[in-house]
Amino acid sequence: MGSTIGDLIHVLSDGGHNSEVPLVWNAYDIAKRAHRGQCRRSSERYIHHPVEVATIVARHGGTVPAVCAALLSRMMPGQGGRWVFAAVHCGLGATEVASW
Repeated sequence: MGSTIGDLIHVLSDGGHNSEVPLVWNAYDIAKRAHRGQCRRSSERYIHHPVEVATIVARHGGTVPAVCAALLSRMMPGQGGRWVFAAVHCGLGATEVASW
């Protein structure tokens, strides 16, 4: 198994983003609910993939909106406007959503 949400939060905290952790946690919570019951061919829970990508983004200095986008990105196919709703629900403004 790759990175966990704990690993992601640790990377963000080490990078001085403590005040933005709730934003990332909200994105994770939405993504986790969206992927509930989904598994990869390996039988690993699907949510592990977005968390791994988000952790890579954070480790390479990505912005918090980019980290949230990584968590929410796999919600897009077949889910229409729910992705944008999720991003705004996480506390991101329209300008941040549009920049993704």
